[in-house]
Amino acid sequence: MFLKLGGFDPKLHAGEDWDITERFQEKSIPLLMLKKSFITHYESNLSLFQLLKKESYYIKNIKLYAKKQPTAFSFQGSFLYRGFVWLRAWRALIKHPLLTFAFLGYKFIVWLMWQYLGKKG
Repeated sequence: MFLKLGGFDPKLHAGEDWDITERFQEKSIPLLMLKKSFITHYESNLSLFQLLKKESYYIKNIKLYAKKQPTAFSFQGSFLYRGFVWLRAWRALIKHPLLTFAFLGYKFIVWLMWQYLGKKG
């Protein structure tokens, strides 16, 4: 099915995973959601600066996805949606308060970057 839908859109440099999900849903192709699944992102040993540089790349490139899937992007980018995702993991977050505080601080910095970079040209 993935290939029948054209795979990932090569024009998208951000949001390509959300886009393929939307295209599956538009064609009423069921998606299997597992309760106990996880994704491991291998980031090597990136510094904070390198991580923020990566975030700026996604912020600058998400506009194409937002144009292609405006309704989905509006929902996926909302504070309510993001907050719900984080709240679902409250047990894991509460076990590591220092890491949780650092994570929320990092996400706040990314939000500030979005306010600046996301509104530029």
